[in-house]
Amino acid sequence: MIIKKYTTGRFAGIKDVKIEFKDGLNVILGSNESGKSTLVEGIHSVLFKPSRIGRKTAEDKEFHSKFMPYPIGDSIDGEIDLEHNGEIYTLRKEWGADASSKLTMPNKIVIKSDISINDSLKDVYIYGEGTYSSVFFLKQYYLKEAINRIVENKEATGEISSLLRSTIMELDGVSLESLGQKIQDEIDTLLKRWDIERNYPENNKGINNPYKVGFGKVVESYYAKERIKLEMAKAEEAEKKFNEICVQIKKTEEKIEELKAKKESMEELENDVIQRSILEPQIEQLNKDISALSKINRDWPRSEEKLKQLITELTKLNEKYKKLEEEKELSKKAEEKNILEKNLAKIDEINAKLNELKAQVSAIKTVTKEDIKALETNYNGMNKAEAMMKAGVIMAKLNYFQDGKKLTVTKDLEEPTEVNAGDSFTAKGFMKLQSENLIDIEIKSGNIDFNEIRIQYENFKKNYEQLLKTLEVKNLEEAKLNKEKLDSLNRTLESCIMQKNQYLGELTYEELKDRIRELGDLSLVRNTAIVESEMTSINAEKIELISEKKLLESNIDKWAEEYKNLDGLFNKIIEIKLKQNGIKTNLDKLAELPPEYKSTDEFRRILTEIRNKYGYLINTLASLKEEYYRLEKELPESTYEELSESLKQAERLFEKRLEKGKRLLKIKENFENIKLKMDEQSFIPVITAFSNYLNLLTNGSYKATDIDDDFNLKLKNENEVEMPLSLLSSGTYDCVALALRLAIAEYILGDNKGFLILDDCLVDLDPNRKDTAVKLISRFANKHQVIFTTCSPDTATLLGGYLIKI
Repeated sequence: MIIKKYTTGRFAGIKDVKIEFKDGLNVILGSNESGKSTLVEGIHSVLFKPSRIGRKTAEDKEFHSKFMPYPIGDSIDGEIDLEHNGEIYTLRKEWGADASSKLTMPNKIVIKSDISINDSLKDVYIYGEGTYSSVFFLKQYYLKEAINRIVENKEATGEISSLLRSTIMELDGVSLESLGQKIQDEIDTLLKRWDIERNYPENNKGINNPYKVGFGKVVESYYAKERIKLEMAKAEEAEKKFNEICVQIKKTEEKIEELKAKKESMEELENDVIQRSILEPQIEQLNKDISALSKINRDWPRSEEKLKQLITELTKLNEKYKKLEEEKELSKKAEEKNILEKNLAKIDEINAKLNELKAQVSAIKTVTKEDIKALETNYNGMNKAEAMMKAGVIMAKLNYFQDGKKLTVTKDLEEPTEVNAGDSFTAKGFMKLQSENLIDIEIKSGNIDFNEIRIQYENFKKNYEQLLKTLEVKNLEEAKLNKEKLDSLNRTLESCIMQKNQYLGELTYEELKDRIRELGDLSLVRNTAIVESEMTSINAEKIELISEKKLLESNIDKWAEEYKNLDGLFNKIIEIKLKQNGIKTNLDKLAELPPEYKSTDEFRRILTEIRNKYGYLINTLASLKEEYYRLEKELPESTYEELSESLKQAERLFEKRLEKGKRLLKIKENFENIKLKMDEQSFIPVITAFSNYLNLLTNGSYKATDIDDDFNLKLKNENEVEMPLSLLSSGTYDCVALALRLAIAEYILGDNKGFLILDDCLVDLDPNRKDTAVKLISRFANKHQVIFTTCSPDTATLLGGYLIKI
């Protein structure tokens, strides 16, 4: 990395400076107090000083004191173009009131965060600020302390050693063990009680359950920022409530002022509106009275005329109603005749049916209960005798009988029959064989007296058949059927006679016919329902007319009682109009009701509402102010915005400490790993270059023999006598410092192109050593960029290179 250009509008005592640098040797020539050192400080500040700085640390206070404009002005700035691997990076910073940082990358991407800028420039810078400050930036008055600065600066020593041994080495008489312990102490100071893996305090000891003692700065910073977050939440809530109450107070006051103006403007009209609210209803009522009287004036003569019409119409309706009553009597007689004629027809039908029934009864022989009973007794006796006769089965066969003789057989209750030889025959219980003068044989089953039974059977049968003949039926069933028919016909006769008597009522048949003749011809008479319907309609019409008549009579009587006649009514109207005019005169003197109100009632209602609301708002405002004072007392000392800024600082400190702790852990890891590889030859490349540079600068008078593990420089003179640094002359000490610085710079940069700033480092050298130093610087400038500041034109001429005058 080399510097291509530096620009500033104001930095300490220099203003409006723009300097371009070349590759190789650049010589800045300027008198004392011309700003050479300030320019170098400006370049260093743009590269390494954050844009936002406070005033708490001694370093920050010194920066403000040295570089901020005094007494007028509140900002300084600077811009640098850096070339790295052929690409240009532009870094601009401004310190003061409008602090800002801006890095323009080669691809034109712009970065404004200091942290992001540092991350983006890591690969460009390669080394840290300490190395640049102690090796690549060096002022004249520091030359004699160059060795001590390199040795004492831990970062520079660390980066030199990381290049020499790839880790931190022992410096300034500090042993490796002590340095390792210092690294561990520093790690403990930062990371004690911090869980790197979880990025949280160990044992979940967060802000709600914090460690009281025994924790590192990272945990301390974590608690600090978390406490600020809690305070911010409280502050935000308190400020929110406070702001809300302020807004409510403001809105309430605005509403009060608005209502107050409205209330006062309405109150100016209130008395007139009250009077108007009294007078306007009077006017309205008088208008109603006039309208009512005017209507009476129109209706009175009309009512009298209408009353006459109603009386005429009622007279006609009464006459019509009387005729309908007469017609109703005739219609009732017509209905009576119609009923009588229907009854007569029914009676004729019944008489015809009676004659038919009587003929049917006459055609059937009378059968009584006794007859049926006698039939049943004889019939049952026959059946019983027959059953007794058939109690057993008798079988017989006539095998032989004398020829010429006649043989008869009587079976049970049957008649005797003739049988021949070879015939077979059976009987149920009795059999009798007879042949005249030959045989007479009776055969029976059991001890039954078949003759007695047969005699009984014959008697029952004779009586039964005699009764059937008398009743003119074939059997018992037919006798029963005839009995049932006769009973049914007799019941029907009785029913018909009863119906006939119902139709006749108290009249006889002849009297009924006479009554029909008496009623005469009523065929043209209308139905009673029609007549009654007309009568109902007339009654309804009469009711309406009578109601209307009574209302008219009532109104006319009322008007006559109140006004006597139409002239009296007219005088009353005139009287009211005069009174109305007087009220209107008083009303015209009052203020007009504003057009936005429909009525005085609405005006008064709204005024009352406004007064109530006004009073309510006054009370509300008092309550809000009490709440305001309460919330004001509860506001935290720091505002949310202040706490927010404090949080940013706390988070930056936390991140810075955490990052530093992580770097220390990495350093410790490298330290432990690389310490194993360290040997006595670690500084050989630096010793060789240092010795060569020193030998040339002192014309062979001195050479470097070693740099031990404690970074002690061992020198020998031309007589091989070891020379302590404290015994060297000022010029020789300057040579030692320049030689060591060139050797270290050369070794650090290696193949990387870099820059070295030298501030009049040749002042105390004799001419021979100065010439040699110029050659060495020129040789270094062949590979790297050198910016040399001097106030001597001779030195500038001796150096050559690109001359920059300021």
